[in-house]
Amino acid sequence: MAVDFDTIRREAAKLKATPAQIDRIAVGAVNDTTRQMRTAASRTIREVYSLPVKQVNGRIHRTSARRGSISSTVSIKDRPLISLSALKPRQRKPGVSYQLKKGQHELIPGAFGPKIEKLHGDVYRRAGKSRFPINKLPGPSLAGLTRDVSLEKPIEQTGRDRLAINIKRRINLLKLRQEKKVK
Repeated sequence: MAVDFDTIRREAAKLKATPAQIDRIAVGAVNDTTRQMRTAASRTIREVYSLPVKQVNGRIHRTSARRGSISSTVSIKDRPLISLSALKPRQRKPGVSYQLKKGQHELIPGAFGPKIEKLHGDVYRRAGKSRFPINKLPGPSLAGLTRDVSLEKPIEQTGRDRLAINIKRRINLLKLRQEKKVK
């Protein structure tokens, strides 16, 4: 996704904007766009998977554009894994069931732990026939889940659409500031 500086310069020339103001428009528009892309990615993931907002948003990171380099990224961290306790685990007779995709429950045979207070709602399984050791079961990674959902194309399209809108909005804000209607 690229910033169309010609449009910004043409519109800014009509307003007699300084180069610093043009950079400020571009940086603000790019940063607004990446924030909106992060929100769109989070919503797209949560439409398919039954994950809490906090678990998803904490793993989607964005870098901010600066005056020197007007580029920004939105990325999904592979680690830490999402805990199974966040996936609404329920103790059943054959094991523990949890809901990863909306409307679908998966079963881990022989697992236990969601109702045991000392285990903090996490899911465990015995390593062998004996009572100990028990192993905490890891949950899925958000990056691994998003490979299944075709996420890139709709998010990029959202970014392109929103960038044009954000540039126009920032230019209008500069216009209002010059007319002293807004601080």
